[in-house]
Amino acid sequence: MGARSELWIGVDVAKDVIDVAGVEGPVVRIARTVECVAEWAARVPRNARVVLEATGGYEQLVATALRARGIAVSIVNPRQVRDFAKATGQLAKTDRIDARVLAQFGAAVRPRVTVALSKDMQALRALLDRRRQLVGTRTAEKNRRQQTADPVIAGSIDEHIAWLDGQIVGIDRAIDEAIRTRPELRDAVKRLQTAPGVGRIVATTLVTHLPELGAVSRKHVGWLSAVCPRERAVSRPARYLGRARRSARDVISRGPIGGAVEPHVARLLCAAPHARQNEKGRPGRGRAQTSHRHQCDGPRPADVAASGRVVTQLLRSRSRAFGASRATGPHD
Repeated sequence: MGARSELWIGVDVAKDVIDVAGVEGPVVRIARTVECVAEWAARVPRNARVVLEATGGYEQLVATALRARGIAVSIVNPRQVRDFAKATGQLAKTDRIDARVLAQFGAAVRPRVTVALSKDMQALRALLDRRRQLVGTRTAEKNRRQQTADPVIAGSIDEHIAWLDGQIVGIDRAIDEAIRTRPELRDAVKRLQTAPGVGRIVATTLVTHLPELGAVSRKHVGWLSAVCPRERAVSRPARYLGRARRSARDVISRGPIGGAVEPHVARLLCAAPHARQNEKGRPGRGRAQTSHRHQCDGPRPADVAASGRVVTQLLRSRSRAFGASRATGPHD
């Protein structure tokens, strides 16, 4: 498809409505329901390239309807779109303006098409996300249990913890069943589990939430999982971790991978992602670092780079057999 034949459309997705705009022309508002979105998608030209922001799941209804008609969809990082708007002098921000900016961003930047995960993979990812939510709630309840002396409150918390335990067991069974029924996924998880300290949940999370494994360079995977710093030579700090796939970073930062490979990986991941370092690799005096100084002594840039190399080489070597056909995610 040539660049001249493409029609760029920006869609700003809210909870109840979507705003649709081209590079020029009127902005149309549509109710975000299955029927209304499907009716609109049926009128979208086949040569259109639709740009959406990642909005935590609200965008999936629109993306699914468009993909069903074979229309290319790009789900992009909202921060990049906002930076583009500021660079072009567009400081106002409304839903209608955002839709227009998305179309202009697509025409100027030409983001790559976001390939959808299969339904089975989406279902498995949802199970893992739900398990992580339940485990977090259980941890919070256990902490409250230690802090209360009231027997009524303690009994209520114990009942809730027991219910959460049952829910987690049920989701674990569903995850095991999903892995068992997909040979390629079962092989990928088994390959990752050959690494010391990598269990079933860690391996499955990496497969589903880092689909780039085996398809991109180890440095790119390191950026996505926040174990490899980015260069920033024109300002301080000279290297920074930046944003990452939170789910992937969470399972790595708990220690199974870092603790099994090199001690300073865990030390690196214990630090806040935005912790500042000066040019000598020591913690800076900025406000962002002050409140986190007690968490980490400040990893040296050499340690950071070595940690990223070790972890990403490990992950890529374990996933090379299955990752070549994986889709790329929207948060690069």
